[in-house]
Amino acid sequence: KIQTTSRQKTIDSYVLTAQSLMRTYNQMNTKAQAEEKNYQAAQSSYQAVLKKQSAGMATAADVMTASDTMQSAKNRYESYRQQASNARFNLLSALGLDTSADIAIGSVPLPDLSAIDVVDFNTDVEQAVGNSSSVQNARHQSAGTATEISVKSDQESQAEGTVRSRMQSLYEQLKAAKLQYEGAEAAYQSASITYASLQKKQQAGMLSQSDYLQGVVDYYSALDAKETAVVNLNQAWETYNWTVKGVS
Repeated sequence: KIQTTSRQKTIDSYVLTAQSLMRTYNQMNTKAQAEEKNYQAAQSSYQAVLKKQSAGMATAADVMTASDTMQSAKNRYESYRQQASNARFNLLSALGLDTSADIAIGSVPLPDLSAIDVVDFNTDVEQAVGNSSSVQNARHQSAGTATEISVKSDQESQAEGTVRSRMQSLYEQLKAAKLQYEGAEAAYQSASITYASLQKKQQAGMLSQSDYLQGVVDYYSALDAKETAVVNLNQAWETYNWTVKGVS
């Protein structure tokens, strides 16, 4: 039974690691997309300033500022793209897949919000305490003398207290992550409506390229915020559940 339990916990630890790598990949990939749009907008602004300078409407300092902004955006984009590439490699390696193959990685799933709403925290805490390896180790220590029994009792209480404190912290993080997601989702829905209107105006020739690209940046920023909130909520929910199972 001990060997079976140990083997299952090892398997669970690999699953937990893969989940973490997938969250990292998705988060870096979404940020890379957002920063790519920001870089494109900065490029457009830089070209516009160059034209103004040629017409005597912008100074060399204005051009330098636009150039610095463009370079900063490019650096951020390339940094996130590299981080996404590294996370993809690590994830596929962890899964035993060919890192050079054309493999599509899906989005991090949104947890069941209704399940989060009906969490039985008190029951989960007791399960977490019972499944904790540190608590189990303390409970299974041999103790013969009164002193040894007292020490064992203190260690068991301390181990249980640590788990209860961690579970309380994870529960608060879970509730905060859910609120963050709800706010980001509402902002994204609003940004989507604005983006749809932006597309129509662009097709009708009612927007300058600079204004259009800035609108695209705003949309992808909202998308990034929403996806980040999904990742954070997913992580909070998974960590909470893994802790209940005594894995994390």
